[in-house]
Amino acid sequence: MEQHGLKHPEQHSGQIPVGILIRVSTKKQGEHGTSPDTQRADCIAYCEHQGWQVVMVEEDHESGVEFDRAGYQKLLSAAKEGKIGGIVVRDLSRFGRGDLGTSISEFEEFRRAGCLVASASENIILQPTDFLAGRLPPRSKRLSNI
Repeated sequence: MEQHGLKHPEQHSGQIPVGILIRVSTKKQGEHGTSPDTQRADCIAYCEHQGWQVVMVEEDHESGVEFDRAGYQKLLSAAKEGKIGGIVVRDLSRFGRGDLGTSISEFEEFRRAGCLVASASENIILQPTDFLAGRLPPRSKRLSNI
């Protein structure tokens, strides 16, 4: 099934099924500003505003430099299996950090799976047909907190 530019995600009541990725690197970070609860609430509210249905929420408690994190990998698998049509993060630094080449490669994995990537706080939605570098505002081309 191909709707909304997606390859084959299951549709729920006409809504795009999405997964939310929550990530904190340190306990201190989790206690100040970007706590898992804050990220979850912001992402859920954003999804409701967009009319998307949250079907998965995954949480990683480790650095975003590497992409072999359990929650991240579960969402990537769900995308490749067509179970989700998008991934939502509070801000792009929650998706991952590190060198831009690796980050772009990871975005491309979701894009090839037909998934959008959205940042709730930055109001950025990268469609599966978008290429990362061409769509991000200049201040966002570095995946780090500003």
